[in-house]
Amino acid sequence: MGFYGVVPTLKHYTCMVDLLSRAGLLERAYKVVESMPFDPDTVIWGAMLGGCIIHGDLDLGEIAAHKLIALEPENSGNYVMLANLYASKGKWNELKRIRQQMKEEQLCKNPGCSS
Repeated sequence: MGFYGVVPTLKHYTCMVDLLSRAGLLERAYKVVESMPFDPDTVIWGAMLGGCIIHGDLDLGEIAAHKLIALEPENSGNYVMLANLYASKGKWNELKRIRQQMKEEQLCKNPGCSS
């Protein structure tokens, strides 16, 4: 039982991970992920990876990206986010490896658009 009779759901944990990640408290966010009574889903790992990209945490970012890729191997966006993290840290060989992997697996980066 949680506070005030509220039992935390996966969405509650997702909000906490997202807030902590955006605030740069990435280790705390990761501890929440590790301690929650649910299996982390793509939304949680995406929030974690987003925070890692914002704050430049390569180690946790790689963990989150590989978890995302394992859950959604056909989602090119996950590879692109990892590639962007590598680019932001100047890890050009890793970036090249991810782009090559996308090419081999015939994953295309969807062009962005706005209206």
